[in-house]
Amino acid sequence: MTSTHWVLAALLCGGFLLYTYVGYPVVLYILAKTSGSAVKKSNRYRPLVTVIIPAHNEEAVIGAKVQNALESDYPAEKLDVIVVSDASTDGTEEVAAEAGGDRVRVLRTPGRTGKLGALQYAVSKAKAEVLVITDANVLWQPSAVGRLVDCLHDQQVALATGSVRFVGTGAAVEQGMGLYERLEERLKTWESLLWSVHGADGGLYAVRRSVWPAIPPTVPNDDQVIAAQILRAGWRVVFCPDARSVEDGPVSLWDELGRRVGYTSGAMRALFRGYIHPRWTDLRSWFIFLSHKICRWLAPFALVGLLVALAGLVGNVWVVIVPLGAAVLVTAMHSRGPEGGSRLARWAAFPGHVLLEHLAVLVGLLASVVGVRNVIWKPPKRRLISPENADVELHASKS
Repeated sequence: MTSTHWVLAALLCGGFLLYTYVGYPVVLYILAKTSGSAVKKSNRYRPLVTVIIPAHNEEAVIGAKVQNALESDYPAEKLDVIVVSDASTDGTEEVAAEAGGDRVRVLRTPGRTGKLGALQYAVSKAKAEVLVITDANVLWQPSAVGRLVDCLHDQQVALATGSVRFVGTGAAVEQGMGLYERLEERLKTWESLLWSVHGADGGLYAVRRSVWPAIPPTVPNDDQVIAAQILRAGWRVVFCPDARSVEDGPVSLWDELGRRVGYTSGAMRALFRGYIHPRWTDLRSWFIFLSHKICRWLAPFALVGLLVALAGLVGNVWVVIVPLGAAVLVTAMHSRGPEGGSRLARWAAFPGHVLLEHLAVLVGLLASVVGVRNVIWKPPKRRLISPENADVELHASKS
């Protein structure tokens, strides 16, 4: 290849990365502010709500979760709570029944069905038109259910997803993830203003029961697929930052890498099976889907392409090896946290987190291609969130 070819390759890859991380947020902000449509919320809309908590061997956290759900400030006479046990083998069902008393229904699936199968079983037993889906390890603000339901007053909105922040993470994860989460929530806020977000957070979302999609229980990434199917049917899916909640997060960067690899692998398999792309005529959703999802998944390849092009341009392979080696070194230093990490590692927290996302995409894509997958839902070992950590995050001022 000539130097002209290397320059063009570098410009193409660099421009792709620039659009993914800078151009898209700028264009999205402009479109949202100039042609967006705000959600028509109302705090007078208070339909019957069924809260569904899927659980498999969640004995350690289910009691606190049930108590947290019952402490919601949503009208008690309009709040129905279901704990659905996916054939748990510990004391999940007993603890949930004791914590909830006669205000909570505890169901048990006939056998191991996975998270989506457990949700579908509970939906078939639900009484309400509005369903609030939440994980067993997620604790929410008392106002969270009401804030989600406010969004469903808008007759175009069928699903509202809340804000779920990590607490109790390792310091190394927290430094990179804090800024990353804030930027992601800002993007989702603008996407909701423009039209819709492409996905829901499985830790907390509200959905109209009438639009609950019929999908096989073995489909991966149930939250993303459910939101995508509803969006494909012509409804809006919006982000509600005022519906705040917390969950126990990964302790180390390597735990976070494992979490992201699993999510990316599932998303790729769902994409290949045709479950998460928008309907073909929905141009706004395609703009968001391609820019926020597909571009992020292709960004690692663009980064590698940029480094290779730069190496070809200067005729020195060390142009590739040195940046990659430095990135790995900084990430390794950063993973040790404040006790062993340097100031450089702490300064590099956010780029290190982006690098981790790129690595997770590459590994997740490989896993999806070769067929590595978890057939049956198995939640990670949960940690009970301390009241102090939960209270600090839930009542922190919005950034």
